[in-house]
Amino acid sequence: IELNEAKLPEIEKDMNKMMYQIDHLVSTIDEFRSFFRPDTKTEVLPLKTVIDSTLLLMKDELKKYNISTQIDCDESIKIEVNQNEIKHVLINIIQNARDAFIENETKNRLVTISSIKGKEEHILKVADNAGGIPEHIIDKIFIPHFTTKAENKGTGIGLYLTKQIIEKYNGFVDVQNQNDGACFYISFKAPLKG
Repeated sequence: IELNEAKLPEIEKDMNKMMYQIDHLVSTIDEFRSFFRPDTKTEVLPLKTVIDSTLLLMKDELKKYNISTQIDCDESIKIEVNQNEIKHVLINIIQNARDAFIENETKNRLVTISSIKGKEEHILKVADNAGGIPEHIIDKIFIPHFTTKAENKGTGIGLYLTKQIIEKYNGFVDVQNQNDGACFYISFKAPLKG
């Protein structure tokens, strides 16, 4: 500016980029702060809020591994849960998809998150196009300490904990291969309040 080498529109454009990045960092820090707060109380909240919050936490990781997301969630669906526990569930499923994308060298990596609203229960679907789970192990993936990953890559606890968390809320989790990947189905009881 002092040397009159920068034009005001260029400065404004750069400032807008910087403000966007700063806002993203502030939001991410706030998300991590709430994510690691040891809070076990439940609340009734929109399922879409939990999904958006989880994807904000994972934004940089998804970008790093060229993973696109597609969200089709009914914004009226509410669930009664501890938000951080459900974030753990979603992060675990998406990170497993990430590992499968890498292992299978998938080119156009996509995670699709959708919902089905019911009167007594709501279904959350998390699908990927990472090649699916081999049929001979698909029934074992929720067993504690079962893993197909190398010794230093996985403990076999993630999907077991996912199942425990969902069952704590009287829901269920299942997985099926479909099209060109795996699809996790997570059931939540519709809350009596909210």
